[in-house]
Amino acid sequence: MRPIFFLLVVSLLASCATVSVKSNKDESYRESLQRVAIIGDGAEFEISIPKTTQKASAGGSRPAPETEYLSKRLGDYMSELTAQKLDGLGVEARPFFSSNISLSGDDLQKQMTEYGPKQVVSWKLTAATVVPMFLTTQLSGGTFDVVVFDVASNRNVWRGSISFSTIGPNGPTAFGSSGAMRVVESVIKKLKDDGLLLVLTPSS
Repeated sequence: MRPIFFLLVVSLLASCATVSVKSNKDESYRESLQRVAIIGDGAEFEISIPKTTQKASAGGSRPAPETEYLSKRLGDYMSELTAQKLDGLGVEARPFFSSNISLSGDDLQKQMTEYGPKQVVSWKLTAATVVPMFLTTQLSGGTFDVVVFDVASNRNVWRGSISFSTIGPNGPTAFGSSGAMRVVESVIKKLKDDGLLLVLTPSS
């Protein structure tokens, strides 16, 4: 592993994200989230995602786990995480990746029409703080604007402003996958608190 990459990985692992969520809900809206389409706009930022695989070792001994880091567009990753969290709560959700759509947006419209969502959740990075890190700059903090749009009534029914910052042992550092998870979990909690997510209790 190259020294620069090793230092970046250590920085990501040692960092901690602080998150603040403010929201505004249409109080006349009584529906809960179901069959949700999710899309994110991550601007030009990417995020490093750890992926652990089992590598066969010499002599046929027990495979050893090996972690590599992949880059994903920030908006796509926030959409993917949100869909995973909603699925875990029993809410059907599907992420739509901005990196896979045409410049005209026709592909996105077609995909979403075919899916037929009841609500659309959008992520947009509206403010960004960057930190110099080795040979480049990395996203360290900022603000996400998250909107829940109801398709049937053609209106926004919830909006959240999510401020986040990532601090490491020596000050601001890169926003990584653990920070992204904390942001998404904070949004999910706020959606629950605001009545847009039903909390299912397992039957005894």
